[in-house]
Amino acid sequence: MREKQSPESLPVVETLSELADVVDDIAVDENDRKYYLLTRDYASRANEMAKRVAPESPARVKSLWHLCTLYIAFDTYPEVPEYCLEALRIQKDIAPGGSMRQASILRTFGAVEEMGGHLVQAHEYLAEAVDMGERLAPESARHRDSLSHCGRYRSRHQCRIAFQKGAPALQNVGLSGFPSGMGTGWGGPGVDDLLLDSEAQTEAWYGHLKGASELTRRAMDSARRNDAKETAALYQVTSALSEVEAGNREQARSDATAAVRLAPNRDVRATAALVLARAGNAAAAEKLANELDKTFPLDTLVQKYWLPTVRAAVALQRKDPNHAVELLKVASPIELSVYSNIAIALCPVYLRGEAYLMLHDGNAAEGEFQKFIDHRGLVANAPWGALARLGRARALAQTGDTERSLDQYREFLNLWKNADPDLRLLKEARAEYKKLSAKSADERVMAEAVRSRNVSKD
Repeated sequence: MREKQSPESLPVVETLSELADVVDDIAVDENDRKYYLLTRDYASRANEMAKRVAPESPARVKSLWHLCTLYIAFDTYPEVPEYCLEALRIQKDIAPGGSMRQASILRTFGAVEEMGGHLVQAHEYLAEAVDMGERLAPESARHRDSLSHCGRYRSRHQCRIAFQKGAPALQNVGLSGFPSGMGTGWGGPGVDDLLLDSEAQTEAWYGHLKGASELTRRAMDSARRNDAKETAALYQVTSALSEVEAGNREQARSDATAAVRLAPNRDVRATAALVLARAGNAAAAEKLANELDKTFPLDTLVQKYWLPTVRAAVALQRKDPNHAVELLKVASPIELSVYSNIAIALCPVYLRGEAYLMLHDGNAAEGEFQKFIDHRGLVANAPWGALARLGRARALAQTGDTERSLDQYREFLNLWKNADPDLRLLKEARAEYKKLSAKSADERVMAEAVRSRNVSKD
């Protein structure tokens, strides 16, 4: 990779060979939004030049592929499918028998479809990428990337199908369902630990926090064996988020702090800050948030997603739901984004629902928690998806819709029917359901008494 240049400093392109050279200069720097936007502008210009100079050339494919990755980096997905489809069309004409460039484009397209919750389409692209890589270059880095993406897809897709059927998603799945001939270490580094972590998330979905903790430990061990300590830290900190929401605050604080010590990257620190805020340690959460603000002043995810979310969580701990709602307005445009390296989704949505509950605005709260059900493809097996059922039950109770509220309580309690019995959240939900059931019974008795009086008068 050459030294980065701004688009204005690049030479005027006159020939196809010059075009290919300058397209190679495109670099991706996730911490520098200004350069990103300049680079994306240049990639767009390069694509237009390629359309004019050589519309069916490898250089055009390269320009389109760079555009895909640049748009993905700042979560502007709607433009990506058009570029991917055009790049695939041209590349198939250039190399009808397939190529690793084509496999990379398929992998990128599959990742985009996965992020958008279109898991069936994601499988089609990722499976094709895996098959092509296995045939053309099974030992290449590009093929390993395809395997890793496909492993993540498999976990999410199984979870989605199982959740729609109301059954545990990945229990006892193991590695037996992978493509034939690939062995128990399917995909090599970065895949086995993904599956273990996804199983951990599924266990947490059903309130099996002890089982989830053991699976997270195994996922972390697998990641460490592959020298992926940042991945291991992400597994630990997302596990901490499940712990804190279930009421295990001390364990959550311990895990979040340990994850930051292991790998203090952007996503680990951001998620740890959220955990600490939810666990009541507002000072530590604010410290991490301020560090992120200083380190990533131009990072969209930090500025538009994580900082508003963390600060809203702090506001909720300080019993200031109005301020939380105001802070979360910044996150609204990208709150439905999914970040495939983190097994959580819709964080701003969940906290906004919590804020509305504190404000006793049941209708608004119910709308927020409903998003977890409406967007189950995005949520997959992230544990907050199960907890949103409880949030919705509480919101409906505030609106006075007792029967629908009881239905939601029953749905949540059915999901957690075999949950760890000592969980604070489970005890609270059962107590609330019992109280609301008694209220409903009293209301039915009173309604029957009124009906009987009216009949006797007639």
